[in-house]
Amino acid sequence: MSSQEPSSEQPKEEPQPEEQPKEEAPSEEQPGEEPEIHEAPREQPQPEFVAPQTPPPGYPPPQGYAPPQGYPGPQEYRQPPPGYPPPQGYAPPQGYYAGQVVAPRRRTSLWLGCLIAFIVVLFLCAGLAVVGSLLGFGFGIGGAFRNSTTEPVQTFSVGTSPALVLTSEAGSITVNRGSASSIFVQATKYANFGGNLKDVTIDYSQSGDTVNVTVHRSPTVSFFNSTSVDFTITAPSTTNLQLTTNAGSINVNGIGGKMSLKSNAGSIGVTQASLTDSSTFRTNAGSINFNGSIGTTGTYDFETNAGSIDMTLTGTPSFHVNATTNVGSINTSFPVTVNSSGAGATTNSDVGTSPQAILTLKTNAGSITLNRG
Repeated sequence: MSSQEPSSEQPKEEPQPEEQPKEEAPSEEQPGEEPEIHEAPREQPQPEFVAPQTPPPGYPPPQGYAPPQGYPGPQEYRQPPPGYPPPQGYAPPQGYYAGQVVAPRRRTSLWLGCLIAFIVVLFLCAGLAVVGSLLGFGFGIGGAFRNSTTEPVQTFSVGTSPALVLTSEAGSITVNRGSASSIFVQATKYANFGGNLKDVTIDYSQSGDTVNVTVHRSPTVSFFNSTSVDFTITAPSTTNLQLTTNAGSINVNGIGGKMSLKSNAGSIGVTQASLTDSSTFRTNAGSINFNGSIGTTGTYDFETNAGSIDMTLTGTPSFHVNATTNVGSINTSFPVTVNSSGAGATTNSDVGTSPQAILTLKTNAGSITLNRG
């Protein structure tokens, strides 16, 4: 056939191309978005010591964990709370371990304390020695450091009622009952700490029945070269005494008469005495002890600034007593009334019948005892 009919066949449908996945534009082409830059991770600096983490309550501690050397572990690892099991295999840091608490060692041992006490006692003894030798007491260690010399006995012939007047700068005075017609005086001189015995001189003189003894010390005498004189005297049983020393004790035994005994620093002791006229006993620092009788007339004064007064009156005394102590008590066997006032006491009473002597007892700090002998 010359002419061909159009074919009745429908044109074949072209196959649909497979849907290709859309390609996303590169990140650099997408507007508004910055490209993600992946940098290489930097090595972060590590701390020199890393503290181990404390596990929470109830969480078992790690097994076999060892903390860094030289870094103390947390308190929970060093001392786990009560009831909490200690970590297994945990090794505490070297050089640090709580362990058992040990009491600190005493630095001052017993022997060191004894040594200090010994030194203190030694200094106290040395101080007492200095004071004793300085004042001429001659007690204890002080006597070992003193040079001394005993002078010949001085003899004075006197009547039946002589008088002795003695004045000394430092040293003790002792008067005992002796011959009825003579007074004997013996002096012992002392020099302390390099002092010279020639720095002290003694003058003796007599006018009628009165014997005078006076001690003179050189003006150069000081704390380090002090001197003193101790006197030992015997006198008739009835002798009026006027004794004065700046530093030292006064003791009188078996003597009667009028007495004036004064010491600036030292005790006064009189025994078996018989006072027949007004008498005075005074010391600034020291006690006063009297045993004997007083007359029915006259004034008898016993005073000390710091010390006790102990008096025993023999015979049948008759007196009016004025006794006062600012700090201390008054004790007496006589029928008198004692009034206590604060820390002190007073009494103002009569004993016996007229005529009466006036008896004064006074101390600022010390007790007063007045008894019948």
